[in-house]
Parts: sequence; structure tokens; C-alpha cells
Amino acid sequence: MIEKLQHRFSRKKVCNDAIEDVYDGKLYKEFFRPGAFLSHPHNISFLGNTDGVALIWSTNCGVWPVYLVINELPPWERFRRSNRIFAGLWFGKGKPHFPTFPKPFSLAIRDLGTKATSGHAGVRIHDEMKQQSLEALRKRSEGKKDFSVQGVIGLSWGFGIPSYDVVRETAVDYMHCICEGVVDQLISQWLKKSNTKADFYLGSKIEDISKELLSITPTCEITRTPRSLEDIKDWKGKQFQTFNVHQLLHLSEVVEDLGPLWSNSCFPFEDYSGDLRDLFHGTQNVDGQIVTAVSIIQKLPEIARSTTTSPSVTAFYEHLTRKGHRTCSKKERISGSLERVWSNSKLLSKEQLNSLPNNSGKIWLFRRFLIGGTLFHSASYRRVVAGNDYTVEFEMNGVKNFGTIQIYVKVEDKCFRLRCRDGQKCFCELACSYFALIETLVEDDQQLPMFGNNVVVNHIRKVNPSNRYTAYNRVRLQRSFLERLL
Repeated sequence: MIEKLQHRFSRKKVCNDAIEDVYDGKLYKEFFRPGAFLSHPHNISFLGNTDGVALIWSTNCGVWPVYLVINELPPWERFRRSNRIFAGLWFGKGKPHFPTFPKPFSLAIRDLGTKATSGHAGVRIHDEMKQQSLEALRKRSEGKKDFSVQGVIGLSWGFGIPSYDVVRETAVDYMHCICEGVVDQLISQWLKKSNTKADFYLGSKIEDISKELLSITPTCEITRTPRSLEDIKDWKGKQFQTFNVHQLLHLSEVVEDLGPLWSNSCFPFEDYSGDLRDLFHGTQNVDGQIVTAVSIIQKLPEIARSTTTSPSVTAFYEHLTRKGHRTCSKKERISGSLERVWSNSKLLSKEQLNSLPNNSGKIWLFRRFLIGGTLFHSASYRRVVAGNDYTVEFEMNGVKNFGTIQIYVKVEDKCFRLRCRDGQKCFCELACSYFALIETLVEDDQQLPMFGNNVVVNHIRKVNPSNRYTAYNRVRLQRSFLERLL
């Protein structure tokens, strides 16, 4: 863990001028300058979040967990369930009293760095706040009750945390603000029947739009695949995501201060909160059940490490406790079985066979390959329909190309020993190479409109299949793309 916390010192930026993580934000840099708190390798900062989790059996009761994640961990470790910190829990009817709810938390965590939250009245300028305050005073003097003041309920306990700027260091969460806010509102207006006569009304084109959405096949890291607009009521925050949300100017200051939107969004915390529903049974002592279960979960890895040294027992424990895909200690490995290609086999086309080295001996096929923790499917893998991990960018002879991975092959070198060439069975240990058979995609002559000599949207390319194949033997492909099927 100590080694992982040094990520901020050893990370390699893709672009020196880009804001790639929370470390690139202005606020983190203030604490990271020489002699500052975070310049010490053993000091850490947190991203904190709290939100209500509705209980299925009751609309009145809810739980409000307080979670922390350690900013100094690498992104692939930072949001893992095993590294989250369960800092507190509120349970009861309605919502907690926010002027007092964070008190124990703020007193315990004196150096809280950031906190993701959302507000009711939004961000207001000084004149607007002054006008609304005077309006509230007037209504109160007239004896009116239960009116909206659109003001501050009370002084936040965040003001009691040393060196914590409650304005700059409180992130605007783009999941609630944009994906489930602005984008949700726009889609609702476009499809609302009361807007039938408006120029922006799209309700009559739901079928056509849904067809376009369903033709998009994103990479498998995007867990929420596109859905039909006919299922709009069941859409989740990730399905409201659009590329346009990153262009909203009012989020630019948040990015400059706190880093990219993903580094302080509520998406991982929503997953954490969903886990809470598995930690209690029945309706009695819910808070006690959750706290006990969380204590067991957090203590279990330590107990497991101290009670056994057997690799097989450790592997079995990890198999039982780890959610999602099982990871492997190796950086690369074949996923699935190997299929032998015989001389009369039709598993590979003539063009694909010709792309392999001339001295090829035995050949095996496989359809999935784990590279650096990322699982790449080939186009021949039929079990994944909505995702696409086979459309890639790769480099050959210094030139960048686009292509689709049709299948993976394992190629054994041909044996040239005389005794093996005389018909005897070969028992020689021969070297093997691994290739991705990629069909090259050629760029279409008609691309998106250009402004001068520059493409306005340069991350979208229209390509066509070429029936030309390349046996690519580099271990790491550069990146994968989402694909829209035409």
C-alpha cells in the first residue's frame, strides 16, 4: 500500500499541459509544492461523498453512508471496493439535519480535501442572493410560513476544517448536474408531448433515433450500453452521458481546480451505495447490521493474509470474495481455450494465412486476450454483442492505422531438424509467437466537414473494410474505439 501511495511521484503524464488527474488541479498543486503537506510521501488526501440510499421496503427510511477514497492511489486502485473507506453512517426517517450531520465526520477528518455534493438553488451571483434574502425577510415579516427562501440552511461544518475552501474544494458532480440533470432535462423537453409544435420536438422520430443509438457498440469498459429511447424511464446516469457535457463552460473552473470530472464524480460512490443493500436482512437493527458487515468486510483481507500462506487457499479466497472479472497477476494471458488449425481447416481464410510469417509451424486460434488488465475481444467472439473491443488503432512501420481484430493466433516456429522432417513425431521445444490478425480499415474519402485545412471533429473517422490483413505481434495495442455500425 505504501508503494501504491507514491503514484503521484512516479506517474507518467501523456501530455504535460493536460489535466489528467486530480494531481494536475490547482488546489492539489498548492498542497503538493515543496514543503507543503502532500509533498511528504506518507501524507494523503481524501475525496469524500455522502448520499442517501433508499431502502426497498420503506420509502420513509434511508441510510446515508459517508465514503472516502484516497487520492494518492493510482486511478485503477483508487475506486476499488477493497480500498474504499467507510467513514460513517446515518440511518433514520427522512433526511439528516445537514448543519449537524457532518459534525462528527468533519471533526475526525481534519484535512479533508474535496467533497462531492449538489445544491438545491444552484450557484447564484451576489445581487441575486441579496434580492432573494430581502424577499424572504419581507415574507417572514408578513407572517407567512413554509415558503422557499433559496438560501443557506446553516453554517456548514466544512468551515471548521483547517485549510479547507468550501467553495473551490467542493466539486460539482457531473453525474447529478449533467448526466441526470441537464441532459435529462434536454431529452425530456425533446420528447415531451406538450412540445409537439415546437421546432425542437423529436418525439415523432423516437424509432429512428433509437436505431442510431443501438447501432453504437462501445468498448466493454463502458458498462451501460446504449438503449432505446422507448426505455427512457429506465435509463441510468451513465446512459445519459454525452460527449457534449464536457464542453459546458461552467465546469471548466472545477476541472482546473480539482482535476478531470471522472476524478471527483459520484459514479463509483453510487456503486458503493448499491452494495449496502446486500449487507442487511429484514427490518430490525438495520444500521447495526450494516456496521457489523462493513467491519467484517474491511477486516477480512487482513485476517486472510495472517492465517494462510498456501497459494491455492489464497486463490480460492480471492475467487470467493472478488466481484466482477477475476484478475490475473500476469500482464498478458489468453482468455478461453486454444483451437488447433489443421492443414485442411477453414478456420482461417487464405488472406489471413498469408499474413502470417513464412516459417510458421503449428497454429492455434483464440478469441480473447488480456493485456495489462484490459480484455480485448476479437470480432469472432460472439458472446459479446453490445460491446466492441476489437476496433483498434495500431502502428506499423511508424504509420498509425485503424483496424478490426478478427482473431488471435498462436504460432509455433517450424522445426527444421532432419529427423523431424523425415516423418517422425517432433518433440522439440520450439518458440511460439502471438499475433492479432487485424483487418485494416481504410479511411473514406468523405469525412466530416473541414474548416480550412483542419477537421472540426477529429476524433470521428469514417472507415471502410479493406479485406487486407496484418499479423500484429506487438504486446500492447494503442487504444480501442467505440464503433457505430452503418
